[in-house]
Amino acid sequence: MIPMGDLAISLQDMSKCMKNLGIRTSLDFCPTSNSEPELILLIMKTLEEVLEEADFRLTSVAIRISDTACFEIAGTDHELAPRSIEGGYRFQTEKIPAGYRVLLLKEGEVAQS
Repeated sequence: MIPMGDLAISLQDMSKCMKNLGIRTSLDFCPTSNSEPELILLIMKTLEEVLEEADFRLTSVAIRISDTACFEIAGTDHELAPRSIEGGYRFQTEKIPAGYRVLLLKEGEVAQS
């Protein structure tokens, strides 16, 4: 099992790499007692897929991880389509001004407004 502290460092490194690419990036990582390392790894993999889909052409990425994982992505006109992903989770998207809000939810879970 990977310690949560190591995962936090990995997320910080990912955030720094995005900043080095010129993407304004913020990271708010507040793991809860039900945050499992496998979920955090899935979040990182999903974020990587989003970056690749947008061809790394983003102006900003705000990452918030607490009870749910949320990425607010600006600067892309590439449509990020909702879909099921591994581990019983789904990738839900919502169009917002200049980009998308992406939520990583368990299948059957409803996003809180």
